[in-house]
Amino acid sequence: MMESQMMNAALAWMAIAGIWWVLFEAVPSLVIDYTRGRLFDIRHRLFLAAADGQISFDHEGYKKLRSQINVQIRFAHQTSIINLFLLRRALKKNQEMSKLIVSDWNKAQNCGTKEEAELLGRYRSEIGEAVRVRILWADWYLMIPLVFVTFFLSRLSKAALEVREKKFVETAQTQAFAVVENEELVPA
Repeated sequence: MMESQMMNAALAWMAIAGIWWVLFEAVPSLVIDYTRGRLFDIRHRLFLAAADGQISFDHEGYKKLRSQINVQIRFAHQTSIINLFLLRRALKKNQEMSKLIVSDWNKAQNCGTKEEAELLGRYRSEIGEAVRVRILWADWYLMIPLVFVTFFLSRLSKAALEVREKKFVETAQTQAFAVVENEELVPA
C-alpha cells in the first residue's frame, strides 16, 4: 500500500514537472522559433518584392524595414510584454525621441511612390502581428492577471458610468422641475 502511494506521488510530481516544462520551456521556445520563421518569411518576401522591381533596394523604407526585421529576428528571444511596456514608458517620457522615430519612419516610407508606401506598410503590419503573436503566446502566463485586471476595470468603469448617468438624470429632473415651478420662465 505504501509503495503504491509513493509511486503515485512520484508519477504526480513527474506529471507536474512535465506540464511545467511544456508550458514554460517548450511552448515559449517553439513560439520564438515560429516568430523567427515568420520574420524570415517576411524578409524573404520583401527581398523578392525588391527583386521584382516593386521597390528599390536603395529605397530608404526598404532599408529601414529590412533592418527592423533583422533586429526582431536577432532579439526575438528577448521580446516580452514587460519589455514592451518598458519601451512604451521610455518613449512616453521622451516625446522627442518618439516623434523622431515616427517621423523618420514616415519620411522613409513615403519617399517613393504610393504603391511602395503601401507595400512597406503591409510588411510592417505583418512584422507587428508576428511580434504580437510571440508576446501573447510566449508570455501567456502574464496575460492571465492582465485579463482579470481588464475585466475588473471594465466592471468598475461601467459601475462608475451608471452612477454618473443616474446623477445626471436626477440633476436634469431637478432643473426641469425648478424651471416649471418658476412661473416667470414658463411661456404664457
